[in-house]
Amino acid sequence: MTKTKNRFYKARRRAMQILEWSGYRVIAQYDGIFDIEATRELELRKIKICIDPISKTDMDQLKKIVLPQVCKKEIWIKKINSPDFEIIEIKNHVKS
Repeated sequence: MTKTKNRFYKARRRAMQILEWSGYRVIAQYDGIFDIEATRELELRKIKICIDPISKTDMDQLKKIVLPQVCKKEIWIKKINSPDFEIIEIKNHVKS
């Protein structure tokens, strides 16, 4: 359990660094389904960090969330032996 928590916290910290280096203002989220919120002038990204494959339940939950059109929903997956994240963007179905 502790190893899993450590991997998650390291992955979240790494993702936050990557976003900050890309010019985003980054906020860690501690409640709710998303783990990071990153903003730039005309952009908002809500990010779920996963250290293992995402479950179908979590994926369905993310798909149901409706956010403003300027907001992107993403899953960043950090695999054990990979230095990079696999990024999956989830379509945001906004009713006009």
